[in-house]
Amino acid sequence: MTAGLEGFADQDRRLRRAAMTSASSLVARAVNFASLLILVPLAVPYLGAERYGIWMTLVSLTSFLGVANLGVGNALVTLVARGHAGGGDEEVSRYISTAVVLFGAIAAVLALVGAGVIPFLPWGRIFNVPSAGIADQGGRAAVAVFVVFLLSMPVGLISQIRLGYQEGYVAAWFDGAASVVAVLGVAGAIALNMQLPVIVAAAVAAPLATGTVNWMLLVRRRPALIPSIGKVDLRHARILLRSGGLYFALELAIIVGFSSDNFVAAQVLGPAAVTLYAVPSRLALAGVGVLSAFAMPLWPAYADALARGDVPWVVRILRRSLIATTAAAVLGATVFVLAGGKIVDVWSRGKVHPHASLLIGLGLWVILGSAGNALAMFLNAAHIVRMQVVCATLMAVANILLSIALARHIGVSGLIWGTVISYSALVVVPYAFLVPRLLKQMQGRGDERPVHADR
Repeated sequence: MTAGLEGFADQDRRLRRAAMTSASSLVARAVNFASLLILVPLAVPYLGAERYGIWMTLVSLTSFLGVANLGVGNALVTLVARGHAGGGDEEVSRYISTAVVLFGAIAAVLALVGAGVIPFLPWGRIFNVPSAGIADQGGRAAVAVFVVFLLSMPVGLISQIRLGYQEGYVAAWFDGAASVVAVLGVAGAIALNMQLPVIVAAAVAAPLATGTVNWMLLVRRRPALIPSIGKVDLRHARILLRSGGLYFALELAIIVGFSSDNFVAAQVLGPAAVTLYAVPSRLALAGVGVLSAFAMPLWPAYADALARGDVPWVVRILRRSLIATTAAAVLGATVFVLAGGKIVDVWSRGKVHPHASLLIGLGLWVILGSAGNALAMFLNAAHIVRMQVVCATLMAVANILLSIALARHIGVSGLIWGTVISYSALVVVPYAFLVPRLLKQMQGRGDERPVHADR
């Protein structure tokens, strides 16, 4: 009877913390969305289409730079969740210290490489702009983004650590604060008539500042988690790198597949096309982000349940989350397709007029991307990553080729249709066959293999 009551208590705790994180993440997403509503009409008229397009291209660049963490951040979510389920902070602390030192070393190496390469990069060709002045501003803005990124590598681990402890609601509070700080920084830079590099730096440095404060609060509450060289060891490094290796491959495939559209637009259609695509797509992606706020907290909850052998709970919650997420995505996508054109027109102060085919494609992506996120949380928690890597890699290659071909033939809307077609064929269809079989295997086995098992 006691064990049964403890099981119900665990389930209640998981759902309660997941609900708190979802609610907090939803508020943070709303704050982030509000910041976009403010920044677009503030920045686009001030910077112009080309400079704003460079900014959005650099935003995509940060996604590509994110692969430098070697997937360790995502691996840490599951490792922290399962370590905490095992009953102590000591093992978790060793993983955290090892990850922080590892990220610091990677950042130092990247800084040396960047110092030798960046001064010789042809920024005019990279951003596809004829003006030497605009190219120079874009280059200096890129340097600012790179420096902030390096500083953020160890600091950024705080979000994964909070999520692993099922304290994603705390991370969400700081995400919302970062959005506010970014808006204030950009608005201040524009009021002072600053150029693009300062404006971009003000935007990207905000999460670094709030993340630092988040770290300070975490270690004050859990002193055992203070990173220390003495807690670093090769065994934990090997587990992090082995587990992170698959996540690294997955992240790389996802980034190439989903963050390449702005680069394709810049190279095939010119930097002004980046703005025509980026503004409505950011609106659609904000919708995906809202729904992911409900799915993300289930990752550590699934990991906790699997560590305790509670497979029926995982299956039940996964089914419910997929149904709820898809239904909400269909509703949101319908509203976006019907009203998105007018919203974007007003939002950009008449500078951007999206075609109906672009809105329809983005609406379909809201549905596909939201359902995919919900499913990925379970797959990540169960460390079923190899299958995701194969599907995502094939999808990334197909997406780039299709996006280039379709952009040349039908313009900006071809970018999103390349994504929709490739994702449907190479991710949705395989998952529809493979995931039900995996769930049956887990139910038959009744427990889960260790997190570092490669699958």
